[in-house]
Parts: sequence; structure tokens; C-alpha cells
Amino acid sequence: MSEAFEFGPFRLCPTTRILRKNNVAVILGSRAFDLLVGLVESHGKVLTHRDLMAVAWPGMVIEASNVRVQIAHLRRMLGCGDDGPHYIASVAGRGYCFAAGVKRVESIDPLQDWTSEEGTSAAPSKALNAAKLHRVPSNFPARFEGAIGRDDCICELSQLVQKQRLVTVVGPGGAGKTTLAILVGHALGVSDGSVVFVDLGVVDHDERVAEELASAIGYTSSKAALFQDLLVVLSTRKILIVFDNCEHVLDVVASLCQQIIQATRNVCFLNTSREALGIKDECVYLLRPLSFPSNTERLSAEQAMLWPAIQLFVERAKEGGGSGKLRDDEASIVATLCRRLDGNPHAIEVVARRVGTFGVQGIADLLTNHFPLHWHGRRDSSPRHQTIETMIDWSHNLLPERHRQVLYRLSVFPGNFSIDAAVAVASGEQGDAVRVEEVISDLEYKSLVTTSTVNGEVQFRLLETVKAYAAARLDRLQGKEKTARRHALWYAQQLKKYVGRENRANAESTLPNAPDIENVRAAMDWLVASQQDAELTTNISYGAARLFLDSGLLWECKRCCERAINNIPDHLCSTKIELDLLELMAVTYYSVGDYDGEITNVIERGLAISRYIGDSSSTFHLLAGQHLVMMTGGNFQQSLAISECYACEASYNGGISEAVIANWLAGVSNHYMGNQMLADSNLFTGTQTAVRNKLRPLRYFELKQQIIASTEMARGALIRGLPIQALKLAVKGLRQCLAQLPSSKISVVRMDALQALSEALRESGNSFESLLVINEAIDLAKNTCGVFNLADLLRTKTEVMMSLPYLDQSTIDDVLSKTISV
Repeated sequence: MSEAFEFGPFRLCPTTRILRKNNVAVILGSRAFDLLVGLVESHGKVLTHRDLMAVAWPGMVIEASNVRVQIAHLRRMLGCGDDGPHYIASVAGRGYCFAAGVKRVESIDPLQDWTSEEGTSAAPSKALNAAKLHRVPSNFPARFEGAIGRDDCICELSQLVQKQRLVTVVGPGGAGKTTLAILVGHALGVSDGSVVFVDLGVVDHDERVAEELASAIGYTSSKAALFQDLLVVLSTRKILIVFDNCEHVLDVVASLCQQIIQATRNVCFLNTSREALGIKDECVYLLRPLSFPSNTERLSAEQAMLWPAIQLFVERAKEGGGSGKLRDDEASIVATLCRRLDGNPHAIEVVARRVGTFGVQGIADLLTNHFPLHWHGRRDSSPRHQTIETMIDWSHNLLPERHRQVLYRLSVFPGNFSIDAAVAVASGEQGDAVRVEEVISDLEYKSLVTTSTVNGEVQFRLLETVKAYAAARLDRLQGKEKTARRHALWYAQQLKKYVGRENRANAESTLPNAPDIENVRAAMDWLVASQQDAELTTNISYGAARLFLDSGLLWECKRCCERAINNIPDHLCSTKIELDLLELMAVTYYSVGDYDGEITNVIERGLAISRYIGDSSSTFHLLAGQHLVMMTGGNFQQSLAISECYACEASYNGGISEAVIANWLAGVSNHYMGNQMLADSNLFTGTQTAVRNKLRPLRYFELKQQIIASTEMARGALIRGLPIQALKLAVKGLRQCLAQLPSSKISVVRMDALQALSEALRESGNSFESLLVINEAIDLAKNTCGVFNLADLLRTKTEVMMSLPYLDQSTIDDVLSKTISV
């Protein structure tokens, strides 16, 4: 017996954590349920925000807005409104109070009896005379205590199971499918025989599936008539059957479910599998990994503990001998670990249990060099979950040989990859592209490969645990070298296309179609380590350096160029490829502020090669860079000499663009040498010529010279006593600079300011103005890709709408639903 509470049509049983309305289960999240219990147990008393936080978020520090959101959800689920009962009352400035009358009762069996005979078919036929039907205690596993991050999933799946007769929870191994199915069974109300659990993980033959089901419902019969008798027995029952671990007996489970559904009216199925059954009327529920922060930098312990994956890690670390408390200096490390483990609950548990031995940083160091495939988890886990390796073995052993080979080869991709890249790398010598596409589709269907959309293109990715497993298998088969070479050749081709694009003046326009940087790094690292193809290494290094520079990865570009130059093969010396690398190196040195180091030698070597091979474009670009270096170092006389050299080269090999740049160089040098009239003449001539004629796309050092020329024109006017003209020139130059910058992607400061203003307006009673302001912030977030903050903005909007008297509850619920989904 246990105590329950009755109010209106509701019956609340805290012990079994079930709320029923007119004997029908009402699904609540765990926080909302805890708040309701706290309010009902203290009915008539006012509970402050702090009291309610202690009830639903014990030991955690949260904002009061979380309480308001959960209370709004509770009111909606209880049917509170203008025309409905008011169960939860707000007490201004104090908190909340449960205002309805409450009756305490004893709860002997508060659960819905699924075995009701009402609405069932006729009695069993004579075929059951030889059979023995006996009632057995429910075989349903006990509720898992301490399940983290699955409240929303339990609510969604519980509602789905009550609407659909055949639901399959699909996800990779270790995702928590079994745990979720058990929690859903308890949420729906497990009573004697009403929900049965059939563990198919122990089934090694197809014919045993029906036997396990018969055993679960307490039915025995001769094998010859077993299935037909089962249909007759089930036609008299109202029952939920949970088939757990279906992936190795999919065909027989699919057939069994179809036939039972057709022959009965009140039998429902909740299946768990790494692959969907793929039959008519099946509703597939894809189980998401535990969420973790995408940005792991500058993360405090308090912020980190809001994420379910990190909560699970800390909890399991405590069970393994850890402190049970997350420090600020550990937060970003744990977040990175959870991301590496793909938010997979089983993998997180296995790794976290070693924190007591190695510490958080020690675990991170171990995972950097070695993935813990063989680390053991809990001793009471099923055999297939004893280690990460056995967990993946279960799926691997069900794959045909061709699928295994493709899976192994895909492990060379460090992250995302396109279908074209996969075909090029995983096809092998046969080049069977069509088969590879089919295999990858099957692997995705079997929860071994995930998909996402990046810049409008579908990208695939192996889960980190699966990738480590497949990489180990590829090493054993000694196939990594050939596969890694195909991977390097593919990305060398992609980089060649990328570098060869026209109109590189606007780097932003090229980035959406740029090769994946992670894969480029992996290809280059393998080539350097293998030392097998020096020419390919040099070519891919140049393409990678261009990509790094365009992506703003200056130090990585610098290291890439230096490594390529130091290891360039003899037959590529004094060629276009060395010249290109030297130009990139000079640009990178200047960009990172290395004006006094090797940049002078790099430019001089580049100029020697460009003149040797007759590349006038590179000669002009490097001379403009050399002039910048001299100016930065205060060598104005040498800079003037370089400008004269540039003008001489331009008169023989240049065009209008080179003539303009020659004037800019001379004007800047003369300005700093005190020849203001001559400088003004040079700069004015160059600028006017540029205005009258269309210049070719300017390269890095040439763009710098254009900006400096605009600046020095303004300074020269100021020196000559013309402040108004100087101001106009300065504004014009500033606008030129702004025009060359990539467009802003996000406006963080303005969004935060608008949100703060909206909250202040609401607190001061100006709710209508507050709504206008928060709508502006939301529009700004959507238009500038600021979706990282969208959930919090919608949360503020929900609170503002709740303060408006004329809005109906359904409108508020819509915004609240969007907030939760984001």
C-alpha cells in the first residue's frame, strides 16, 4: 500500500510516480511531477521559488525562470485556464500555492488494468484444451533509478505508444534503448501481466522468438500449435509487448508483429532495435544521444552540469571512486570527452568509471592516444555490453562481409564525409561505386553511420566508438595504407579544384564549398608520416595552406608552409609550386605580425623564382609585400627604392592596375619621407586612375597597399591644414575597409541587450513593449544565424506572453513547445 492524493478528476501517486485523470495516465516530465508532488503535499501553503527549486532541482543552482516554465507546463497539463479549474495559484511576490481541495487515500493498485476483458473478442477456442494457460507475476524489469536526460523521451514515447500499436525505438548500441523502454513501461503502468518484457538478446534461433513470448505471458503449448494458440490467447488480452534487442531476428519479429496486430485488437508492441523492422504501420522512434555542449571552451562547472551527458559522466565517475563534484577547470575537459563519445550513455559510463583511477585529465590523455574499446563496464551489464568492443561486436557480426570491408575503410575519415568521398575511398580496386552507396545506406539504417546536413549537402559520419572499432579491424587486415592513400588522393583532387577557382578575391564565397578541413588535416598528416610520395605531399600542403589561410587559421597555414618548404623534393625546387608556397608563407608571416623574422628572406627567394620562371603577377605581388615590410620596419628610403623598382617592372610587364599600385607605393614612401606635395600627387593620380578604370582583383599585399594609400591621403590633407578634406578622405577610406570585410554573421551584443531590455520592461509592467522588443531580438537571431541563443530568447518571450492578460493559453503553449524543441 502507498499513499495517493485525489483532487478533481486527478489521482496522484508519488510512490509509483503516476498521475491519472479519469483513470487515464497523464505524462509529465520528472521536474514537473516533482513540483506537483511538492505543491499537493503542501496544499494551502505558499511555496517560494527557492522551496520549489529544492524540490525539483535539489543541490543545483538554477534561474527562477525554470520554475515559471515548469509551472506553466503543469497548469496546461492540469487544464487550468479561464474556464477551467485553478489548481495552482500565483501569490504575488511570494511564490505558488496549490489552491484546490486534496483528499489523501490509500493506493492499493493505482494502475490501469491492461488485462480488462472489456471490448475483447470471443473466448478461446477448443484448440486450447491441450494447452495450459497460467498467470505469472509480471516479468517486467524494475525501474532504473538514476536515468539521466530521458524525461522528454519518456513523455514523447509514452504518448506515441498510446496512439500507435507498433513502435520501434531505433538507435546505436549503448544509446539506452532498453532503459527507455523499461521506463516507458513503468510510466504507462505495469501491473500483473499487462506489460510483458521479452529479451531477444538471448535468442539464438528464429523459432525461439515465439517461445520467449509465450513464456513471458505465462502460456505453454506444444511447439506444433504454439503460434496459432498464441494468436487465440492474445486476442483475449489487452497487453503491451516489449520486444528488446530485435536486430538479429528482424524478419521473424516483423512477421510475428504483423500477424498478431492483424489477428487482435488490443495488443500493442514497443520494440527496441539497432535497425527498424521496416514493415507497414511501424512507427520508428529515433533515440537521440544525450545532449552535450557543442562549444566546450570557457565552460564553467555550473554551465556544464546543465547538460545530461555531463550529468551522467559526473554521476558514474562518483560511482567509480571520483569526487562526484565537477570543478571549473575540469568542465571543458569532460564536455570534450562526452563529445568524443558522441553522447553515448554506455560509452560515457565505461569511461567515467575510470576517473577515480586516472583522473579527468588522465582519462582525456588516454583517449587522445588510445580508444578504450576493452575497458570493462559494470559486472551486472549484459554480456554484449561488458565492453565497448563487445557492444559493437553485436552489430558487426550481423553484417555481411562486403559491409564490414566498407565500414573498416570509412574509419579513415576523421569526421564528416560526403557520399562521393566515401565512394572514392571505400570502393577499393573494384571501383563498385553503386554498391558502396547501397552499403552506406544500409549502415546508416543499422545505426552505425549518422547523417547531417552541412551547407545544404548531406554528410555522413561514423560514431566515434564505431570508428575506433573499425580502425582497429582495418589495422589487423593491413588495409589501412591503401585506404589512407585513396583518402589522400581524393582530398588532393578536391584541394586542386578549390585552389583553381576563379574570383578568389572574396574568400567568403568559396568557403561553403571548401573541402572538409578535418579530412584535409588527416590526409596531410598521413602523407607526411608515411614519407611515400613527396610530390603529392607538397601539392596537398599547398592546397591545405590556401584553405587554412582562407579559413583564418593563420598559425596552421604558417606551419603547413614551413613544413612543405623544408621537405620539398629537389625536382620541385624553383618551380611554380615552391613560388606559391613562398607567397602564402609571406602573407601568413605578415598577417601574424612576424615582420622582423624570415619574411624578408621568404620574399627575396620568391622574387628570385618569379623572375626566373617569368611569373610577373607573383613578382608584382611580392614587391608590394616587400614594400610593406620595409615601411613597417621604418626603412622608408628602402621602401622608396622598392616603389621605383615596382614602377620600372610595371612599365615593361604591367597594365593599368600595376600603374595604380606603383603610384600608391611611391605616394606612401614620399609621405613618410616628408615629401607631402609629391606624395599627394602620387596618391591622387593612383586613386583617380583606379576610379576611372576597372582594376583587376587585387591580391593580399595589394589590398593592403590600397588601404594604406587611403589612410595616408587623409593624413597628408591634415598635415597640409585641410581638416575637412582629411575627414572626408578618412571616412571614405573607412568605408572602403568595411566593404572588404566579410559580412557579420551574428550580433551577440545587440541580441543580449534586447533580451535584457525586454525583461526589464516586463518587470516594470510594460508587457506590450516588452513583447515587441523580444520579437525584435528573435528576428535578429534568426536573420544572423544566432540560433545558439534562440531557446533562451523564446523562454523570455514565453514569460512575457504569460504576463499579458488577453493571450489564450494555446498561443503560449505553442511558443513553449518551440522553446523545448530548440
